[in-house]
Amino acid sequence: MKEYEVIGHATVVCSMHVKANDKTEAIQKANEEFGALTNYVGMGGTAHMLGVCDSSDDRCVFPDSDPEFDECQEVER
Repeated sequence: MKEYEVIGHATVVCSMHVKANDKTEAIQKANEEFGALTNYVGMGGTAHMLGVCDSSDDRCVFPDSDPEFDECQEVER
């Protein structure tokens, strides 16, 4: 039997706390200050868990959908 790596996607929601004078400024600050998303070690590898490239406690990433798998490639052993 062949082995396949099946690839999909899911939506994540990012949030953070900022101090601002109004909603427009708050969104602008979040876009500038949030930082990048990265992967952490977990589930037997280094590309399995999602995290924020920042040590602040006011940033959060959480899933907003179930994964939808739509591509695959044969794994050559």
